[in-house]
Amino acid sequence: MTINIHPQKANEKQYRKIKEQLEKQYSNKYVVIVNGGLLGAEDSLEKAWALASPYENALVTRIAKKPMRAKLLGSSLRLHLHKMD
Repeated sequence: MTINIHPQKANEKQYRKIKEQLEKQYSNKYVVIVNGGLLGAEDSLEKAWALASPYENALVTRIAKKPMRAKLLGSSLRLHLHKMD
């Protein structure tokens, strides 16, 4: 039996899994996670958003002590201004 995980849940799970590595390697950058994998890192939210925009489900977050996270769900953007654990 195959269990399908919603793409956004896979993105969040991957973020939590590699969070420490991201903090070491991409501090103060915006990372893009798509389909449960790291797509890239950019210096600005605008560049990260451009990288994520072709994908239906993407997680964009700033690697910082208090990151800002954006989720792309279909054609809507949701910003979460809270700490991601």
